[in-house]
Amino acid sequence: MLLRLIRSTVIVAVICCFGLASVQADEPVLLKYKVAKGDTLHYKSTQSMKQAQSLMVNGMTIKQDNNLSQEVFQTRVAEEVGSDGKVTFRLKADRRKATAEFGAYGKVEFDSRSTERDTSSAIGSALTPLLERLTGSDYEVFVDPRGKVTEVKGYAELIADIVKANPLAGQFGGSDNSSAVMNEQEGFVVLSEKPVSVGDEWEVPF
Repeated sequence: MLLRLIRSTVIVAVICCFGLASVQADEPVLLKYKVAKGDTLHYKSTQSMKQAQSLMVNGMTIKQDNNLSQEVFQTRVAEEVGSDGKVTFRLKADRRKATAEFGAYGKVEFDSRSTERDTSSAIGSALTPLLERLTGSDYEVFVDPRGKVTEVKGYAELIADIVKANPLAGQFGGSDNSSAVMNEQEGFVVLSEKPVSVGDEWEVPF
């Protein structure tokens, strides 16, 4: 991930992520997120994945294309803000739409506002209960002032029974809080460790 600090574009985008401490653009500044206890933030995120896969089955190579797209409307409430700037967010997906097609596993469409649930395929049986549980439920995410997700609590416990009954679901949504940390990091831009000026760049491993 390559980020560039620009007066009117990246700064605005970062502010939207959950607040940015006021800075003077004419001198190097250490960027930090700024949020107050009780702040309620609303986000819309989209995710798209395309994967080409080759499987060896009974000595034969089978190729398949996997596709997944998802749109999530999410609320983040700042429950606690520490003296060190670390924030405890309670995250809840208010609405979710998803489509997935995974070769022999079939395809599925999901819309949390719809009363219909598609479990006719293997992928439908795996993903539908998972997506349904993750919509409307909440869990805690801990974020430092640079935007780095340090811990997630409650995610694994939320889906434990679903993953136990259908291990395939865990392969798509993660089955523990450690994998949830990586998933939630996608929603937070990680800021530079050093002060930056207009035009500076920094790289964040992802």
